[in-house]
Amino acid sequence: MMDCWNSHRRLQIESMMGPFENLEESRSIPSREDIYFATKEKPAEWDSLTAIPKLSVQSPESFQEQQFALGIGKRAVNNYLRTFGSKQVTKGVLFNGAPGAGKTYILQTVGLYAMSMGLRVMSMALMAACARTLGGVNIHQLFRWDQRRNGNLFCLAQISKDKLESKHNLVAKHILMSMDVLLLDECGQLSSQQLSIMDIVLCHLRENDMPFGGLLIFGSFDHKQLGTIDGLPFLLNQHIVSDFTVVKLEKSVRAAEDAILQEIQCITRESPFLLMSNKEKYDRFSYLIRNFLNYEDSMSKLSPNTQRMYHRKHSAAQAIDDFVSNMISHLSKEKRQFVISESVDFKKYKTSNAGIIKINKTKEKNLVTLLNRRAKECSHLVFFKGAIFEATCNVKKIGVMNTQTLIMLDVPSERDIANKRPITLYASKPGSPPPDRLYHDPAPTEETVLKVWGWKKVVLDALPENFHNGGGVQLYRQQYPLTHPGASTASFFSA
Repeated sequence: MMDCWNSHRRLQIESMMGPFENLEESRSIPSREDIYFATKEKPAEWDSLTAIPKLSVQSPESFQEQQFALGIGKRAVNNYLRTFGSKQVTKGVLFNGAPGAGKTYILQTVGLYAMSMGLRVMSMALMAACARTLGGVNIHQLFRWDQRRNGNLFCLAQISKDKLESKHNLVAKHILMSMDVLLLDECGQLSSQQLSIMDIVLCHLRENDMPFGGLLIFGSFDHKQLGTIDGLPFLLNQHIVSDFTVVKLEKSVRAAEDAILQEIQCITRESPFLLMSNKEKYDRFSYLIRNFLNYEDSMSKLSPNTQRMYHRKHSAAQAIDDFVSNMISHLSKEKRQFVISESVDFKKYKTSNAGIIKINKTKEKNLVTLLNRRAKECSHLVFFKGAIFEATCNVKKIGVMNTQTLIMLDVPSERDIANKRPITLYASKPGSPPPDRLYHDPAPTEETVLKVWGWKKVVLDALPENFHNGGGVQLYRQQYPLTHPGASTASFFSA
């Protein structure tokens, strides 16, 4: 069990130290090793308020509110360390604010401070992309929630507890029982019911009737950007008022040098009822949108190296197919080497003893369409030197996480791809931000990727059998667990 905690601790430290890479020596932030080996008896002490400097593009107001939020987080950690007995509890802290205000940055800093004090910290999020930023895991992996979102809360909590009692979930149970601090990124996506189920499960496992079993919780959310996926809003839960301190961040750091973007952002975050009756703001917003945004008649006129955002998953999947087509045309014109990996789709009837049958893509288009909706893997992948990919699942044996970025430097042969043999890629460091481009031209050298970027070399196999339910038939796509990062839904990009 200790090996599990050690690996999670190491991964989280690597991810959270990313924003502070150039500050470790000059700003007295403890080294990775000091934080890793810190205990409650021998903490790696440092002042999170004085160690974090003001950025050159950051306004004084933004820096002050971040310092205020960090102070509250630091005080909560210190109060938790001073608690004695199971009947004392420290109120959690939730950081709320606009996009780019530094919510995740503060969450990372508080998490590092808690680990340097010797506490066991675990990072979670409802979306894998958010969890990856903190080096954490998807919240379903630990709580083992049932897929049903509606029903009696105590029954759903009992289902979760029963799953955690099974042998293959003992590690998840041990983590929930022994952790001190829980970091929840974009916790506003959780429903009020899910937060209550968390409380019931934690109280039962930790044998503590205090809120959340006495656990100290830090979270970040923006109720005006990413709302609850299904169920009652997160802020309607009874624990929010009594068991959390909510800190608001208003000033954007990301858009500090773009006054127009800040103004557009402020208008879109106001109440719709106020905007509907305010003609002056309506006219101002219309003017900004018309004059400061660039428009194209169609997606086909955009360059292949352009990120595309869509409101529905189907549109995003279609955009990736368009990206593959554009790249094939682009590579063919430049006479560059490339290989296409076409998926092999299979079906298996539930009521039949027959084995797995290969799907005829020409005659059974309805099954292919259904599989495109259920599977994360693309029907077509194009492999070329400098291509960027994102992992679609966790591949534990090579240390690759869901949504982690990978790059290809050596193009495999057509025979290897046709037989779905292992391919060589290079995986980004844990917690690295999403790619800022869809491919590199020219491609970097292996030495640059390994030594300068700090990425690692991995060998990736095709996806093992993973069936998706499609009514009376089960569907399986044989493909590499990769996707092109060319397009996705608005929710994914917001995360």
